[in-house]
Amino acid sequence: RGGPKPIALKRCRFVTVRDLTVLHAPNYCVSLGGCDDVLIEGVTIRDAYADGIDPDCCRRVRIINCDVESDDDALCLKTSFLLGARRVTEDVLVANCRLKSPSNCFKLGTESTGDFRQIALSNCVFSGLPPDDRDVSDAAEGGGIAILTVDGGSIDGVIVSNIVMNEVAAPIFVRLGSRGR
Repeated sequence: RGGPKPIALKRCRFVTVRDLTVLHAPNYCVSLGGCDDVLIEGVTIRDAYADGIDPDCCRRVRIINCDVESDDDALCLKTSFLLGARRVTEDVLVANCRLKSPSNCFKLGTESTGDFRQIALSNCVFSGLPPDDRDVSDAAEGGGIAILTVDGGSIDGVIVSNIVMNEVAAPIFVRLGSRGR
């Protein structure tokens, strides 16, 4: 993606991002790489060109009361090779959020070199419709919840409860594969 990331943190601990709005971001709005003990609360994202919130190789993350509208994935957990070694994304809670994306509202993967463990998603509302003034049909996947591991990582302990989805083409998408990395 082009342009700067409004919030990009790497290898940080005890992070709080609270009560702010990100508008028209050209790149990932809130990008967290290898961060532990994170609270993302009350964040509003509008007209994001790329992903809304991306915890990558992070532990003990709470994302609550957020409202995200993105052309790409609204919220995407990853385990990339960002830190030069495999690392898990674990102990993540996503609750009381509104996520809107024509791609995926909540995605676990595609970047999946490490494992995903203890992920809880609850009390959220998803919409798959693109914003009224945008045509994002080229990138649209239309997923509510997408769970993918294609780089060797495993997934264990994912719980989903009390999710409402409106106008998503694929409410649940699961893929196990290998990209040969």
